Amino acid sequence: MTFTQNRADTMEQAGHSRRTFIKGAAATGLMAIVAGSTSPSADAASFAKANLQDLTDADILNFALLLEHLEAEFYKGAVDSGVLTDYSVGIITELRDNEVIHVDFLTKALMDAGMAEEDLSSAEDINTDAFDYSSEAAILEVSEVLEETGVGAYTGAAALLDSKDLLAVAGSIEQVEARHHGAIRWLNDKNPSPDRENALGIVLTIPEVQERAKPFLNS
Repeated sequence: MTFTQNRADTMEQAGHSRRTFIKGAAATGLMAIVAGSTSPSADAASFAKANLQDLTDADILNFALLLEHLEAEFYKGAVDSGVLTDYSVGIITELRDNEVIHVDFLTKALMDAGMAEEDLSSAEDINTDAFDYSSEAAILEVSEVLEETGVGAYTGAAALLDSKDLLAVAGSIEQVEARHHGAIRWLNDKNPSPDRENALGIVLTIPEVQERAKPFLNS
């Protein structure tokens, strides 16, 4: 994966303030405009023009890393919870392993591009106390929310990326996240394939996205 020549310098200058911005306003905004709209690409471009002018492809990738940490940490706890049935635990374990690989891949990509380790999204950004491991039903409910939000976020990020190489990377991860969503819907006794009304993707309102994402992130 290749970034523009000045990408490393841009990331080095950004520091913690940009990381905080991505985790806060940008994270909520990106998920909201892509998941709560009937025209994700157009609204994502509009949001970017108004609020994300100074963000690079690497910044967007760091936001994706935050979501991958969120999913990875959740699934680690889910596998260790002891409440999953033999059938479910096998699927959840595969999802955990996928998310850990995504975290490792995005971390390496960002560090190779010049982002300092202290500026990377990390597991410390995740509020693990917000995870409900009291039952299999509770785990699968949270999992479905995380997966559908993650898929929507990757869809919206595509409209913000300049690098075709990075776009391909994001698309390849989104494919796996979509399969995760389908698998969890199946475990929840739902059709893994969307119905006619939702054939173009999941649609959530802005308040719904904010309500689902905010509790899982440390301030």
